[in-house]
Amino acid sequence: MKRLSKYHILPAVLLIAIGAVLGVQLDTYLSDDDVGAQLDKMRQAFLQINQNYVDDLKAEEIAEAGVEGMVNSLDPHSTYIPADRAEDVKDQYQGTFGGIGIVFEVPEDTARVISPLAGGPSEEVGVMAGDRIVGIKDSSAVGLSSNEIQNRLKGEIDTRVQMTVYRPTTSERMTFTITREEIETQSVRSPYMVDEKTGYINITRFTMKTHDEFRKAARTLLDKGMERLVLDLRGNPGGVMRTSWQIANEMLGKGMTIVETKGRGDRMNQEIDAKAGGMLVDQPIIVLVSRG
Repeated sequence: MKRLSKYHILPAVLLIAIGAVLGVQLDTYLSDDDVGAQLDKMRQAFLQINQNYVDDLKAEEIAEAGVEGMVNSLDPHSTYIPADRAEDVKDQYQGTFGGIGIVFEVPEDTARVISPLAGGPSEEVGVMAGDRIVGIKDSSAVGLSSNEIQNRLKGEIDTRVQMTVYRPTTSERMTFTITREEIETQSVRSPYMVDEKTGYINITRFTMKTHDEFRKAARTLLDKGMERLVLDLRGNPGGVMRTSWQIANEMLGKGMTIVETKGRGDRMNQEIDAKAGGMLVDQPIIVLVSRG
């Protein structure tokens, strides 16, 4: 039960290329089979499409598609993230962002508030569950995707944003001025005792704060008499590798290899072993992961 491999403990640790191809030396990290000629081939293809394709195209979109194609030809864990999404990804894995404190969904063409966070800025000004978000910053929000709405509502902490809602229960249209606050996204959910000896913890992703959240949840369960843990990682897309091995360190015995990284250069080669003092070293661990 205890000798779980690193592959069970650390599923889906992501390699993320943020915003653009990183400025590494091509002659170091690519094979030497005429790199210049291959780059020239890409340049010629770009020019041919841009000059001769029947419809007008945006050069930026062609370039983005080309970069995405290159990254997709690597392994399943290499992902290209465009610059306009980099801030969103950063927010996801930092565990905090400046927002208005609502949970919403977009069932059709208009976002619907599922609930304002208790004590959050939206609840304080009167936003209610069921409100339809029809406007943000003097612009219509109808037809926007979930990501587009989120991007418009997020911003620097202590700045203000106007949000207009339609309230079906009263047929009213109301505009709220909401001050953004620091919103924490919990990555450790549902810690509870399954029975007198078995605890359960669900980790939805690995953010910068997940290790602290995990330790707090584990301590609560240990105080309740936990003697074994069910760790639910199903649907977890991965995240910050440092956080994932910190959590593994809480469960594995001293000297056990948690993760090993290898790259072209020696600086990329690293082996991380568990250290003494993990709070769950003596606990049997049952890990749930998604198929595949």
